[in-house]
Amino acid sequence: MLTIAMARCVLTETMERDQLRAERHGEWQEQPDYSEPPLAINGDAQKFDFREDDHDYYSQPGNLFRMFSPEEKQRLFENPARALGPASKEVRDRHVANCTTR
Repeated sequence: MLTIAMARCVLTETMERDQLRAERHGEWQEQPDYSEPPLAINGDAQKFDFREDDHDYYSQPGNLFRMFSPEEKQRLFENPARALGPASKEVRDRHVANCTTR
């Protein structure tokens, strides 16, 4: 019997595999020619460039994590471990790298 959690995991693994394949082959490059035109809102506005403050993704979630009780931290670790259980080793390794690399 295929549970919702198993189906979600299979779908996630398939999506990550396809995304990884696309990234490896350079299929997802920035395409500024296809960006949205500026909007006139009391002057010109453009799409927010998230890379402007791209230097620190860790302080805020780290501060939140340090506020967790030991039980909350354990639940936080168990949730992705449970979801990644049936995923391929490549997907699990990539997830661990995403969680540990700064």
